Amino acid sequence: MRVIVRVTDEAEVHRAAVENLGLRVHRMFKLTPGLAVEGAAAAILRLADQPWVISIEVDRTVHTMPKEGGK
Repeated sequence: MRVIVRVTDEAEVHRAAVENLGLRVHRMFKLTPGLAVEGAAAAILRLADQPWVISIEVDRTVHTMPKEGGK
């Protein structure tokens, strides 16, 4: 499962803790502190219990324009 994890402070501070849960960090964000993470759902649920985690959402493709012929 791939998710975006928003955190309370700089993402780099929490990278080791995320990896210690068995998750893989794909990317770290600075403008809105967070990490793009991949791993087992059980590990992501354990991550949700951390006090520095603000939110977790599914990492999915975002389209800025509707697909041609679509709504």
